[in-house]
Amino acid sequence: MTIRILALVGDAYGGQGGIARYNCDLFQALSAARAEILVMPRLGDASGVLPPGVRQWPAIRGRLAFSLAALWRAWRHRPIDVVFCGHVFMAPLALALSRLLGARLW
Repeated sequence: MTIRILALVGDAYGGQGGIARYNCDLFQALSAARAEILVMPRLGDASGVLPPGVRQWPAIRGRLAFSLAALWRAWRHRPIDVVFCGHVFMAPLALALSRLLGARLW
């Protein structure tokens, strides 16, 4: 069984800091366990080859644009099993999406 995760993060692939590295390592481990990860970053764009099962969209910097895009992508790529909140400022959005989709919030 494949689990689909929508990851709302500050940055991941293409990011430079420790949080970006953590996210990349976590997503690589989850994809090795056959999870499908849909990554929505606020900063940084994917560079290089992503692990199998990981898809990252281009960064969206504006809060409203990011929120609307997250809603659209979550709805379009249903079913979403888990909404991963990668930054405390994204918690309200992640909570709303998880409730709307009937998904778990991580």
